[in-house]
Amino acid sequence: MVERTPRKTIRQILRKEVNYGCPICGVPYLTWHHFDPPWEMEKHERPEGIIALCHNCHDKADAGRYTKEQLRHLKKNPYINGDEISARYDYLRKNTVCRVGDFIGYIVNNILTIHGERVIWFERDENGFDQLNLLIRDYLGNIILKMENNDWIIYTKDIFDMECPAQGKSLKIISKDKYTNFELRFDDLTEEEFKALLLSIGHDEDQLDCLLMQISEDNPERIPLWTLKGKITYIDMDLNIKNDGWYIDIDGAIQNGVLRSCISVRSNGLVAIGEETYCQKNRSPAILEHQLKKRMQILSESRKITKSKLNEIDIVIEELEKLPERSRVFRNAGHVFFISDKDRLIDEFKNKRIKIRMQLEAVIQQEKRTNIRLRRLKKASDKDR
Repeated sequence: MVERTPRKTIRQILRKEVNYGCPICGVPYLTWHHFDPPWEMEKHERPEGIIALCHNCHDKADAGRYTKEQLRHLKKNPYINGDEISARYDYLRKNTVCRVGDFIGYIVNNILTIHGERVIWFERDENGFDQLNLLIRDYLGNIILKMENNDWIIYTKDIFDMECPAQGKSLKIISKDKYTNFELRFDDLTEEEFKALLLSIGHDEDQLDCLLMQISEDNPERIPLWTLKGKITYIDMDLNIKNDGWYIDIDGAIQNGVLRSCISVRSNGLVAIGEETYCQKNRSPAILEHQLKKRMQILSESRKITKSKLNEIDIVIEELEKLPERSRVFRNAGHVFFISDKDRLIDEFKNKRIKIRMQLEAVIQQEKRTNIRLRRLKKASDKDR
């Protein structure tokens, strides 16, 4: 039996073709509208006959606002045509609880830092409302998700997929290299639901009653909860946040507990929670060497692509500077530029060149660090023989 909500692979196709936002208004919280033929005429999940729309535009489409031809045009010419999409979570609550793996964070501003950089944290506005902040990067260090006080932006050029259901309660993002897979969700829980959650995590009764008493007193109606999970991959470590714990690298897990201080993943591989430090087991040398070599291959390819882009920009700038002052049209690599201000156009390309050079330098530095780790690993392996 065909479900009205298409399969995962079909939903992914439908999201990507509209650049992850409603093709009419740009809202990223999407539903699925069957238009050719309509769902009432045939229950199907053919992507060419379905379009991703936000809830409001879906209602208009159901009422006959748009023709089939218009909807086909929107599939090919969506509202979002850039490299980013943004929206806001309007969930403003006080005394917010944050679940990260098996940890329950309460009255904690900084939840997670990696190498001194804040990754998950809260800020409180002038009215006392807690607002979520995130800085999620892919393996190469590119920012793919940034949330500032509940306002979020995703850089779609560096992602494989993102999913925002129509209810607007959750957000899932997968980086283009698929190393980073991060998900967040908001819920308002009753005291009974929250207690069941704590019991499922494995808190003992005394600890549970104490925590529940404090949180329930601060939240007499419902308990606001942000749940964060997934895999965050940086150049020299993998952090898995699962419902059954935290896992650094491949082996080892931090014990269950109530989070009262920031979790800090340090450059020496130690994980600190407040003043207490947990040393993780090392992954096997063979596995580590394989992963480091794989990362070197990715970085090498990225360096080549970035250098190619830099060369293209240099050629464009050189050709622009040779143009006569009265030129109004400039053609390069199949692109046509209509020139109203030659100097301004040259400055724009020079600014792009600066950004690309910075990206290239970042990749080169990451290559150096990874290569150093490989040499150290080989040296240690040789000593053990």
